[in-house]
Amino acid sequence: MTLPTTALATAVFGLLLAAFALPVMALRAKHEIPFGDGDRAPLQRAIRAHANFVEYAPLMLLLVAALELGGASPARLWSLLGAFLAGRAAYAVYFYLRQALALRIVGFWATVLPIVVAAVMLLL
Repeated sequence: MTLPTTALATAVFGLLLAAFALPVMALRAKHEIPFGDGDRAPLQRAIRAHANFVEYAPLMLLLVAALELGGASPARLWSLLGAFLAGRAAYAVYFYLRQALALRIVGFWATVLPIVVAAVMLLL
């Protein structure tokens, strides 16, 4: 396989995407809301958790693929991916379990910094 790290990360991201989608569908069924959020806070949070992952994950995978094609070490790639996934985990806890601003801040920085670092690595 040409991009084994990217392939494995893509598989993990695919499973996470499904994990974020399931609560959305369950809450839609529970509240009989086929579209939108029905002004229900739990559904709003579930939709945002899912959408937030969709907004950031594809770019991270593209950056990792480009770095891997450029010869970056698997350890470096997994460091970036690990930080990114930690950010996604912080967001998941924020959206589903505890709406603490600190979790959202950690989630933001742990998501954005690996993207910035990967982008800078590609530019250098």
